[in-house]
Amino acid sequence: MITTTDTPSDSTPAQKLKPRGFMAIEGLCGTDSLQILYIGTPVRTVAVSLQHENTIHIVHLQPATKGKDDIKDFLTGLGWSIAEHDLPLDDRLPAQSTVLVLDELFSPVLSTLRDDQHEAMRRLIAQNCRLVWVTMG
Repeated sequence: MITTTDTPSDSTPAQKLKPRGFMAIEGLCGTDSLQILYIGTPVRTVAVSLQHENTIHIVHLQPATKGKDDIKDFLTGLGWSIAEHDLPLDDRLPAQSTVLVLDELFSPVLSTLRDDQHEAMRRLIAQNCRLVWVTMG
């Protein structure tokens, strides 16, 4: 949400919306006359125990590279089980799993997202996967 005002106000747009049931993260960007906010409805959270989960699902949005092998070896050495998934994603990727995306360590993905990559991202989000997106820059 982007809001503008000609005169400063004692209350922010977020403060005005909170009584109506919205949650807001303020301070994304703003001045006295312009504010950019993220606004969403509260989501009931359920405690998720990670104690028994020791599998990390690595999703390859692009072909595997040598650097990914080094990271997989490191994680395996720490006791993690690694499951790898190439596009298109199939039913082997469980809902609510921990997914690691390493592709942007080596080349941009989001700025040149293909249809199959977009579909994979949509599916991961729809399955409520915990997404760990690793990037460099």
